[in-house]
Amino acid sequence: MTATLPKSPEAFAHATWDDLRPFYLELVQRPLTEESAPRLMSDWSRLEELWGEAVARASYDYTRDTNNSELERINLRFTAEIEPLAQEQRALLARRLVESGYHQAEHDELLKRFRIDAEIFRPENVAVTAGLEKL
Repeated sequence: MTATLPKSPEAFAHATWDDLRPFYLELVQRPLTEESAPRLMSDWSRLEELWGEAVARASYDYTRDTNNSELERINLRFTAEIEPLAQEQRALLARRLVESGYHQAEHDELLKRFRIDAEIFRPENVAVTAGLEKL
C-alpha cells in the first residue's frame, strides 16, 4: 500500500474522514489486474481490520459511559460521519473487483458477497445511514 497504514487501531482514535479517505482512495485508484488483485484485497483487509477495531473500541467506550459527551461525540463521528462514507468506498472497491473478472476458487464466497454488496449499494443511502446513526 502506497499510503502507510498505522501499526494499530489507536492511530485512528481521533480520525476524521480526511484522515481515512486517502487509504481508500489509494485502493480505489490502484491499477487492478489478475496479478494485483490479491495484494489489493490483502491491503484492503488490513485497512478494514484497523478501522473496524477503532470503530468497535469507540462504540464499546461509549456504551460503558453513555453520559460522557466526549465519548458520544467520538462514537457519532465514527458511525454517522465516517462509516457511511467508508461504506461507499467499500462498494466501489467491491464493484471494481467484481467487474475486473478476478476469480480464484478460494475467494468465491468473498466475491459473491462483493457482488451482492455492489448490487444493493445506493449512494443516496449514505445520507440516510448517517441520519439513522444520529438517532
